[in-house]
Amino acid sequence: MEQTGRSDVFQTALPSYVLRLATAQGRGGEDYIVSIVDAFGTVLESASDVDVKKAFPAVQAYALMKELYEMARRSALGVDAALDSLLAELE
Repeated sequence: MEQTGRSDVFQTALPSYVLRLATAQGRGGEDYIVSIVDAFGTVLESASDVDVKKAFPAVQAYALMKELYEMARRSALGVDAALDSLLAELE
């Protein structure tokens, strides 16, 4: 994952597409959104945790997409490497 020009959007490039994870303010609070973007920057498909919950009621969509977003954020910002470095300095 990598950072984008926005602090709340992270993405990873695949051979033909980009997978983008973002947050947005919804009616009930924060929503998590996953989008598939083509090489021209066109959003081909996008789904929020609300959309996933409607399509799959048994799935804990909000928790799942929040965890996916947080993992992408940690990866893009290098949080794990920073923590490893800090721990090594403290030893």
